[in-house]
Amino acid sequence: MSHVTAHFGQTLEECREESGLTTDMMAAFAHYWSEDFGKATVPREFGCALICMSHKLSLLQHDVRLHRLNMDDYIRSFPNGDLLSKKMVDMIHECERQHDTVEEDCERIVNVSLCFRSAAQREGIAPNLAMVEAALEQYT
Repeated sequence: MSHVTAHFGQTLEECREESGLTTDMMAAFAHYWSEDFGKATVPREFGCALICMSHKLSLLQHDVRLHRLNMDDYIRSFPNGDLLSKKMVDMIHECERQHDTVEEDCERIVNVSLCFRSAAQREGIAPNLAMVEAALEQYT
């Protein structure tokens, strides 16, 4: 999961301006997997950035919902991707289902993202910051 997170995060700078992320918001992004990262601290712009990043990697459909096949292929392209893919895609899809009534895309994606983060932590597949930083070195 650390490789997926690190690679996905590489598109953040490209999406910063488009999504309206401030420097402080960008810094908070690095703490996504930490325990104290929660709904109260997540601005709408975070969801807009996730949408932009996901579109750049062709991970969303036109209705801003998960493109299951593309996400599966993306996750499988990383170490342990074969083991993680089905679980991650199913978790994201379930989170989308839970928050499907939220009409505004950026806000819905914030909710889906936090739901996914909690599910990944419960399942024991959430990376810690050191793992993400180590993987990040391979993509920079």
